[in-house]
Amino acid sequence: MVDNMNNTPIIIITPTAYIDLILAIDSCGVEISGLGDVEHEGNEWRADSIVVILQHCSLAKTKFDPVAYNLYMARLIKEGRLEEADRKKLWWHSHVKDPARFSIIDTRYMERTFGSNVPHSA
Repeated sequence: MVDNMNNTPIIIITPTAYIDLILAIDSCGVEISGLGDVEHEGNEWRADSIVVILQHCSLAKTKFDPVAYNLYMARLIKEGRLEEADRKKLWWHSHVKDPARFSIIDTRYMERTFGSNVPHSA
């Protein structure tokens, strides 16, 4: 959670989402990634569920299997769960047993995907 003294966003990971996240990381000896449902209200961003999609994992990177990702999202939409699909706003990945940080690969990905004006620190 981030202090709200300077109107800084507050980021909360609910206990259930946190347990699922740690379980995914602990059960994979290399990098792993997933999606999270995020609700935004005022200055608060709350991740309340974590989903792991079939993916290719290695020590240096993780990449969703594009067919598995598309099938997952299509199933949500087909089942009338469009709102749930729209809540998949968190993409996370582990750095195996390294400390939490943005790597050079992460920074480049964010700049390439979202533009250099997205706040982040390496």
